[in-house]
Amino acid sequence: LVLIAKNKSGIYNMAAHGHASFYELAKEVTKGLGVDSNIAIVPADGDAINKKDIATRPSKLVMQNKRLQSENLDFQRGWKESLHEYLNNPYFKNLFS
Repeated sequence: LVLIAKNKSGIYNMAAHGHASFYELAKEVTKGLGVDSNIAIVPADGDAINKKDIATRPSKLVMQNKRLQSENLDFQRGWKESLHEYLNNPYFKNLFS
C-alpha cells in the first residue's frame, strides 16, 4: 500500500527479515499451528536429498529488499512474526481444532 500511495512502479522484492533453514521453517509452522506435539520434524542431510532429487536445492534461500531499503521503504517484519500472524488466520486455526 505504501508503494501505491507513493505512486511507485517497477519491480520490488518484498520479503520478511531474517533467515531460516527449511527445517527451522517447518518447526515454526508446526509450532504456530499448535501441532508440534503431534508431528516430529527431523532434520535431513541436504546432500543426501539432492542426490535423490532431480533438481538440486540450495541449503537456504534469502531474499533482500535492496530497492525498498535504498528508497527507505523497507517496513517488512521478521519472518517468524509474519508467519505466526499468517497461521493465526481462522482458516488454519479451524483445520486443527
